[in-house]
Amino acid sequence: MPNNDLKRGIIFSITSAVCFGCVTTFARITYEQGSNSLTVGIFRSVFGIALCLLLILVQSKTLALSKSKLSGIMLVSLCTSGIALGYLGAVQFIPVGLAAIIFFTWPILLLVYLSIRQPGIIPAKLLSSFGLAFIGLCLVIGPVFTNLNLVGISLALLAAFSAAGVFVTSQHYFKSLDLIVAAFWVNIFTLAIICMITFLSHQFQMPNTRLGYLTMLLASGGYACGLLTMFIAIQHIGAARSALYFNLEPVIATIAAMLLLGEFLTTIQLTGFAIIMGILFYTSIGQQNQDE
Repeated sequence: MPNNDLKRGIIFSITSAVCFGCVTTFARITYEQGSNSLTVGIFRSVFGIALCLLLILVQSKTLALSKSKLSGIMLVSLCTSGIALGYLGAVQFIPVGLAAIIFFTWPILLLVYLSIRQPGIIPAKLLSSFGLAFIGLCLVIGPVFTNLNLVGISLALLAAFSAAGVFVTSQHYFKSLDLIVAAFWVNIFTLAIICMITFLSHQFQMPNTRLGYLTMLLASGGYACGLLTMFIAIQHIGAARSALYFNLEPVIATIAAMLLLGEFLTTIQLTGFAIIMGILFYTSIGQQNQDE
């Protein structure tokens, strides 16, 4: 791999992590200004659709989708809706940093799934990391257990399981489908699902202040920018290598929440956070080595 491609891939991967990491903090500020997760989810999907459509037009790609891929697109869209509603919804009830840490246990959940489906395929060292990850998660949640918001925790877990589901279904259905075209249709169906839920629950709510509009645009734009830089990063260094740097997202989310929302983790929570992040990087490096 040329050195320039490696450098660009790393830069775009980190940029993507920063963009995605700031989304939930901006979303939380938007909620405080009168909006809600369903409304932000709608705008986020619209921005994602616009970006993917622009890239498709610039690269002269076709939007055609075979019937054999439609069921896969629908399954991934359901999982993506679970991420949007779960992750964006969780930060309405629990701190952004806590939601980010719980959500980013999804690679570990994925490895648990793979170890069950394919016993003996996952190395013993990797399997032992599951126990450490659980301990880390307990340390993160423990200090707030007496004042635990079960709705927020449940939504963050929904997002984590949904993210693992996206990986499993996309690996199965999208092997021959262009990544940008797939992202376009997934965002289309995700938007339809969120709009339907919003309509049935009568919970479309725009912000009450200019700050709310600004942060909603920043949250939606951050998502679109994160998608764009993710695509570029994958083109330069591949998905496996990019994933290592995408793990910076919960770190960025925690830092952004500290700077903009005044949220802080206790020493015990930081210890748990460090354990989980260490395992995430370890599993990413292991996957990268396996793919190379």
